Amino acid sequence: EFNTPLTGDAEKDTAYVNGGVLKEGVYKFTEDSKIAVTGENARTISLEKGATIDASGKTLTLDIAESTKSAHGLYHDAAEAVNVKADTLSINIKSTNNGNDGAQGIRNLQGDVVLDANVNIDVNGTSNTIGIYSNTGTIAVNGNLDVKAEGNNGGYAQYGASGIYATSKMSDSKGTVVNVAGNYTFEGNANGIYANSGGSVVNVSGGSIKVAAGQSNGYAALIAEDATINM
Repeated sequence: EFNTPLTGDAEKDTAYVNGGVLKEGVYKFTEDSKIAVTGENARTISLEKGATIDASGKTLTLDIAESTKSAHGLYHDAAEAVNVKADTLSINIKSTNNGNDGAQGIRNLQGDVVLDANVNIDVNGTSNTIGIYSNTGTIAVNGNLDVKAEGNNGGYAQYGASGIYATSKMSDSKGTVVNVAGNYTFEGNANGIYANSGGSVVNVSGGSIKVAAGQSNGYAALIAEDATINM
């Protein structure tokens, strides 16, 4: 188990160098592995440059058992792409008193995120609780995607929580594209898919969406505003 964020910077990632994971520029996990981080503004993978993470045939778990303010499983803010290969990428997030950056399984602010894996996300937060958040750039899930989201009726109305949230930087900026090659299965107290602004597009091949009954934020299975959802 690793207890420090994976950053894509060898000088910072001494735990991964010493653990034999980072070799010749590739993070290679040869057995089922976990990255577990707690605390304020916790991130398990925090990338400001591109990276290749190879856990082929294995399960890579990203775990934030408790965080205050923001909490992100895979955070990507780089022009260079990140590629994750695994049998299963499992992301578990729990955050209290989180602000605008929220509790989010995957947060992409630019560039491309390519996930060659089945992806399971379980996220619990109090504001902006989102399984996959993409703001410009692209996210490709080349497998099945399973999201459970508990927004606790926090945040601002229907913006408070979503399984997938695709958006832009507003103004005249171009929106993001999120592609799920396999089935998308969602259950929770949140929107199933919210595509919002900039011509953002979410493509999913099939699956099911179950939004909790009795929630007070106006969540829906699908919401598209100046955007497109293909299912």
